Amino acid sequence: GLVGVLKLKETMINENSATLLNSKMALIEQRMVEKMNTGSAVLIATLATTPELPDLFMIKDHVSLRSYIGYIPKHFKESTEFKNIRMNTFDAEGNILMRTSVEEPDSERGKSALHRTGFKKLLSGEAAIFNGIDYSRSGVNLVSLAQVKSKSGKVVGILEFQAGFGSIVETIAKNDGIYMTQLLLPEVLELYTQGKDNPVLGGYHLAHATQYKASQEWFTSLNIQQIIDRGFDIQNGKAVVMVPMASSDGKNIGYRLVGMDLSHPELKLVEDSINSIITSMVILLVMILVALLITLTILVKKVVSQPLAIVGRELNKVGQTGKMTLAVSYQSNDEVGEMVTTLARVFNQIGDGVTQANAVVTAIGQGDFSKRLTGDFIGDFAELQQGVN
Repeated sequence: GLVGVLKLKETMINENSATLLNSKMALIEQRMVEKMNTGSAVLIATLATTPELPDLFMIKDHVSLRSYIGYIPKHFKESTEFKNIRMNTFDAEGNILMRTSVEEPDSERGKSALHRTGFKKLLSGEAAIFNGIDYSRSGVNLVSLAQVKSKSGKVVGILEFQAGFGSIVETIAKNDGIYMTQLLLPEVLELYTQGKDNPVLGGYHLAHATQYKASQEWFTSLNIQQIIDRGFDIQNGKAVVMVPMASSDGKNIGYRLVGMDLSHPELKLVEDSINSIITSMVILLVMILVALLITLTILVKKVVSQPLAIVGRELNKVGQTGKMTLAVSYQSNDEVGEMVTTLARVFNQIGDGVTQANAVVTAIGQGDFSKRLTGDFIGDFAELQQGVN
């Protein structure tokens, strides 16, 4: 029972730790959504306050586009926790037009981005705004897209607000003691070729070269592949949960890992709660054992001690009186009952033999030699029967 309780404790700690980490994963994903919503708001505000943009998209004036929106990443870096914002523009065919993160001349200008999630919907007019996680030549990003329309309502391009995960990683590590990293599958590196130069963790390239610095060292000592295979694991005093990292179109592009030290107050609270439950279970187990022992003692007394005490008293009477009569009324089908029955039968045979022998001897004393010992005696009493007769 104790082994079972200890095994249950391990299972409960694993399950509750995984549940807690999954809740942290959901919190992180909520922060991602908030960041993308911020991007959507920026795009809508930019389009609303800059009526010149549609004309610049139509004539593909990337220089002027850079001058109109190029200040936005710098403003975010100086005024917010978002340090890695990029503004990108694409023409009506979905080709790269201008990227603030790349200095001119942009060698990728004119290359198609239609393979990216949300582009076809925006260019076809099916959607006006798109938020999601996407990967491109610049890596895995939190993406907000907005249609750019001319005065006649024609879609003339796409304006993009691209954000990274760095601010989220740093904030949760510093404020919450939660560590996060994201690893890329090899096929992602076919497009995001610069990712091959990113640091490697457990045989996988990180999704960005610098955004995971706040947590990279924390994960270094762990068996990453084992965590990926199991989905959750506790190693070296650290609990880690893994979920597949999917792009907005549902394609698996890597793995997101979120972890906490077992000494983290929230995990300690989980462990203390489980220890309290386990202590109660051990106390209950001991109480059950005590109850079983008491019950066993009562049963032993009833089944063994009481009948033996009865036999003992009757044997004492035989010893005191010399009368070979064992008056025991105990009857049972168990081993003790069989012993008492056999003992009573033996004493009855002795008593019967003595009674008959006395009768024969008394008759002889009176000159009567006709008396005999009758009955089916065995063993020594059979020999006594034959000698007397």
